[in-house]
Amino acid sequence: MKPLLLAMILGILITFGGSCKKSGSDNTATLPGYWELRFVEGGYQTSNASGSFSPGNGNILKFKDDNYWSYSDGQARDSGQYQITKDTLTILHPTYKTDYSFQLSNNTLTLYFGTIAADGTVSTYIRLDPSQVDPSLR
Repeated sequence: MKPLLLAMILGILITFGGSCKKSGSDNTATLPGYWELRFVEGGYQTSNASGSFSPGNGNILKFKDDNYWSYSDGQARDSGQYQITKDTLTILHPTYKTDYSFQLSNNTLTLYFGTIAADGTVSTYIRLDPSQVDPSLR
């Protein structure tokens, strides 16, 4: 009976253990580039705000090497450095530090900040091809 139980446990471990992907294993390899905001959920918004942003809205995050730049309506808003630890993206601005949980899926970047029930936000960005970015932002 014990060998049969051991074989079943080993089989389950191999089946489920082999299918696991390390969390955040390729996030640093795919984050660099340009990302444009498409949707924000949560946070403090007026009741008639949809949270949707159309293509070409100018709300862009740029990641290159260990630096980031943030643009709002095509205008520079913020810049500094960033770090990735597992599934946490840390923005290191010269005067503050902000941690986001994040997910990368295909060409979508999702940033989670705080707790939604306490005015936290979920922001969804779409990767832009560099040719879609205003040359002044490159």
